Amino acid sequence: MKKVQWLKFALMFLVVAITIGTIGYAGASVRKLPTFNLYTLQGEEQRIPLSSWSLLYFFSPDCFSCLNTVLQFQNKLKGNDTLLFFPICSECDWRALQNIHESLPFEMKIYYLAPRDRVILGIWNTPSLFLLSPTGRVVQRWDKNVSYEKIAQALSVLMEKKVASQKKTQSSCTENICE
Repeated sequence: MKKVQWLKFALMFLVVAITIGTIGYAGASVRKLPTFNLYTLQGEEQRIPLSSWSLLYFFSPDCFSCLNTVLQFQNKLKGNDTLLFFPICSECDWRALQNIHESLPFEMKIYYLAPRDRVILGIWNTPSLFLLSPTGRVVQRWDKNVSYEKIAQALSVLMEKKVASQKKTQSSCTENICE
């Protein structure tokens, strides 16, 4: 009887390991971001709006370089309507998030992520960055600190591809006659 239980446990462990491995290493361009919730310092639930490009920046509260990068990105993206920026503390509780808010020189929204959602998203190291399309697809993922210029370059390439594909699919019409 114990062999059967052990075999069931091993099989279940194997299925879970394969599933987690598939989620964490799926191709970025084909993977839609799983549903998850962000929380503000006040405990309000937030969702990522799927109306424009979004940059999710997952960081640890102990990483000084990560906090510096958050401040740099916030300054560079101020007034940018093309790319929404979401700094997310993936290893925070509300106390750590409050300490971060108090240490910032200006008011800035920083979110925190439930530990369960960290596993769902496959965030094992910080910083991790996800570039999301307006449809919610992960089009680029970085698992290390990356410069704003590199992100802007990736975004411009993706937007050029989108414009080029739209031009190819549009047909030329003259007086209700289309080619």
